[in-house]
Amino acid sequence: MKNSKQLKECSLKDEQSIKEAFEIALDNVRFEEYIFENNTYHYTAKLVLFQGLSTLNRANCGIPAEYVDDTGVIVGGVNVTPRSTQTTKVQDEIKCTATIIKAHAEIRYDPSGETRVIPMDDLNAPAGDCNFWLKGGHTISENANLIKSDNPFAALTITFNNFISKI
Repeated sequence: MKNSKQLKECSLKDEQSIKEAFEIALDNVRFEEYIFENNTYHYTAKLVLFQGLSTLNRANCGIPAEYVDDTGVIVGGVNVTPRSTQTTKVQDEIKCTATIIKAHAEIRYDPSGETRVIPMDDLNAPAGDCNFWLKGGHTISENANLIKSDNPFAALTITFNNFISKI
């Protein structure tokens, strides 16, 4: 749950004040963090990269000019060992209302040391006017029955961590 922020300099007393309050509030609402959770016992995420992209209509959603449509590639985890989680904060100066989170992880199967780059499914915000991610990420888990196969990476399953927001 996100903590609320009191906008002390704002008022809702008239139309101009309301407009200004919404502009100030929007300036504090953005894609803030990526969460990578490793729920496996046999895999380490050596490096996790993510990128937030916005497909929102700037005019319809009232997105300020200083917001970007692309966060750029950001490191979302380094040596995320089995049964651990890493959370990465997006730098304050990068303001984006991300509707899509893309990610790839270089994952090592620890028993053999074999490493592969695994694409994570895109995390798409639910359809609707001005929906975007406040936080989002991925979780990897393993199916113990599939680890003994020729391809131990086939044992991985990927799910989403997500927290929606709306302008």
